[in-house]
Amino acid sequence: MTRGPGSFTGLRVGMAVAKGLALAQRIPIIGVPTLDVVVEAQGQDTRPLCAVLQAGRQRICVAIYRWRDGKWRVRQAPYLTTWQKLAEEITLPTLFCGEVDPLGVERLDDLGDMAILLPAAARLRRAGYLAQIAWRRLKRGETDDPATLVPLYLQHPV
Repeated sequence: MTRGPGSFTGLRVGMAVAKGLALAQRIPIIGVPTLDVVVEAQGQDTRPLCAVLQAGRQRICVAIYRWRDGKWRVRQAPYLTTWQKLAEEITLPTLFCGEVDPLGVERLDDLGDMAILLPAAARLRRAGYLAQIAWRRLKRGETDDPATLVPLYLQHPV
């Protein structure tokens, strides 16, 4: 299951149901950061990768990843910002994936060669990628404790 960031109510309800089922059925639970699911679809690249989720009220949630040791690894943890502020932070050619709205497309276009918007089909969150990440973790014995697993909320104002 994804553990966020995402809709506050959706995360609370979804995680409560998943934790209840895991405890009642004595089955493992694995919480996967939502942006990791978006990034899972992306191939190897030397450039930074910026994963984006819409956060409402003209805000976006972003995390920056780098390819290291055969996979994308978080370089900058998820945070809330706006397209304008994010555009001001870009100093290297950067790949973008996830939920890029028309305003985001406009801001990224303004960056020229500094922003590479990946194809729409590769930017989507898919349940299969969530399952793939969770399966790898399960095979390594990396499960979460239902009693301590909590959603990842980002509530800081921009």
